Amino acid sequence: MKRTTSFLLAMLLAAGTWGSASAESNFAQQDQAGVGNGAFIEQTGIANEAYQSQPGDSNMADIIQTGDINYADQLQEGNSNDVTADQSGSENTVFQYQSGDANSAMTDQSGDQNYADQTQEGSGNDAYINQPGLSNEAYQYQIGDANSAVITQDGEMNYADQMQEGSANQAAIDQIGIENQAFQTQPGTGNTAEIIQDGEDNYADQLQAGEGNTAFIDQIGISNEAYQTQPGMDGLAEIFQDGSENFADQVQDGTGNVAYIEQVGDQNEAFQEQSGEYNNAVALQFGSLNVAEQIQAGSGNDATIEQTGDANLAIQNAQSTNNLAMIDQDGNLNIAAQLQDGDSNIALIEQRGDEMLAEQEQYGSSNSAYINQSGTENSAYELQDGIGNIAEIFQTGTHAGDVYGSAYGAEVIQTGDANTASVLQDGFDNYSLAQQSGNLNASTQIQSGTFNISTIAQSGTSNIATCIQQ
Repeated sequence: MKRTTSFLLAMLLAAGTWGSASAESNFAQQDQAGVGNGAFIEQTGIANEAYQSQPGDSNMADIIQTGDINYADQLQEGNSNDVTADQSGSENTVFQYQSGDANSAMTDQSGDQNYADQTQEGSGNDAYINQPGLSNEAYQYQIGDANSAVITQDGEMNYADQMQEGSANQAAIDQIGIENQAFQTQPGTGNTAEIIQDGEDNYADQLQAGEGNTAFIDQIGISNEAYQTQPGMDGLAEIFQDGSENFADQVQDGTGNVAYIEQVGDQNEAFQEQSGEYNNAVALQFGSLNVAEQIQAGSGNDATIEQTGDANLAIQNAQSTNNLAMIDQDGNLNIAAQLQDGDSNIALIEQRGDEMLAEQEQYGSSNSAYINQSGTENSAYELQDGIGNIAEIFQTGTHAGDVYGSAYGAEVIQTGDANTASVLQDGFDNYSLAQQSGNLNASTQIQSGTFNISTIAQSGTSNIATCIQQ
């Protein structure tokens, strides 16, 4: 064995390469065809294999393996490329391929049964994999110029996959734990994607097919899922999950859109979809079993959902320009929904309590709708179609709704322009309806007590009606 090793070393030195091997049954092979290349292999252990091939100029290849049954294969086609594989442990495998100029690839594996695969085709790309664990898998595939990809996995049976087809993209994955999965795909230019996972069985997927987009996912816990899709330009998407079995999905198609989801708790769901320009969506969930959905198509729309408690549902849909929608839920089993189709509308819902229902629909421009609920089992509905209408409902008490043949305890329906309706309810099982068609109408309804009914209907112009029940 000593004679065989000495003969191999002599052959490598004669070919202008450097290498060393110790222990038993290690194998090393180096092939270089070009000018100014450098190759180095060092193996300590049993049954390690190393292969290097460099058909180009000014390339540098290094393999260092300490342990048993490790495998490393490096191929560089081009000029001024640099590749390094450092493996300590047992049964680790690394494949590295570079075609082009001035690319850099490095894999560092300290553990057992880890697998790394790096492919670069282009110029000025940078790829790095670090796996100090057991049975982790990492894949990096880069086609283009000046891309950067980094994978760090510390744990067991984690899986990471990065694919970049374009220029100046940046991708980073950091996993700590067991059986986490992360995928990043960037067929675009100047995109940035980052995934951080700490826990078990988390899943994250990022797709950026555009320019100048930024996506960030941070998962802490068990069995969380997060998806981000950005086929647009200059978008920002962020997801933060802390808990178990949370689900988040963000889709942005357009320019300059911003989306943020934060989930703290268990089994929450959040979905955001934005198309157009400079829309903003925020969903905050603190508790368990909450559901939030936001859809915006247009420009300059702003939507916010904040849920504190359990099993709340919030839905927002805005179509057009410069609409503002906010839902704030603090309690359990509340439902809130907002639909806006027009320009410069404002819709606000606040719920403090349990099992309440609030719905708002606005068609037209410059309308304002506000619902404030505190108590238990209150329900309210507002519909406005026109320009410059204002609707307000305030409910405190219990069970305002589904008593007098209506699903709601308070209703405001306005068609026309510049109408104003206000409803104030405090008590038990009250019902009020304000229905106005025309322009410049105003109505006020105030109820306190039990089993009150109030109805106002106005059509025409500049009518005023007030109803007070105590």
